[in-house]
Amino acid sequence: MAATDPPLEGFLCPVCLADFPAPAPLTKHFDEFHRDDPEIFKSLKDLFGKAKSKILKREETSSRSFADTAPRSPPSRSETGTTRSHTAYFRQTRNARLERYSAQTNKLLIRLDKLLNDLPTDPVDRKAHERAVVPWIDDKDVKLCPICAKSFHVARRKHHCRLCGAVMCRDCTVFLSLRDASR
Repeated sequence: MAATDPPLEGFLCPVCLADFPAPAPLTKHFDEFHRDDPEIFKSLKDLFGKAKSKILKREETSSRSFADTAPRSPPSRSETGTTRSHTAYFRQTRNARLERYSAQTNKLLIRLDKLLNDLPTDPVDRKAHERAVVPWIDDKDVKLCPICAKSFHVARRKHHCRLCGAVMCRDCTVFLSLRDASR
């Protein structure tokens, strides 16, 4: 990727760098086009081999440290009532939520990078640059601040978020200096 190419947003295929909007199409693409690639299998096998050796090494050291302190009798199960494992449901829900948050976070970071690169010094050009990177919600469509639900008027003006384009009041806006944002 050249230095002048803009950063890609979304889910990228690690082999061909194709861009996908969600993980499901990426998985389907990877299964269809890169399934039989022997280099991928070799690299995955090496990766899993290293991970397995680290896990086994960690389990070996942890089992030695717990062997002296752990009680010898196995824990007993209570037979009253029924038990059901909710682990699979919890993991499914947590993974979907984490995936959504990580996708949103990555999108905001990429937008911040695009906003900070080639930032014009002229205020009119700067506003045009910000609107080109992030589409702003129309002011007329928003009557209340979406965070505090207070109405806008002369003293409570509308502010557009430079990363997501949403409209909110000054009290609910978190201002970030250019110096802090570029870190």
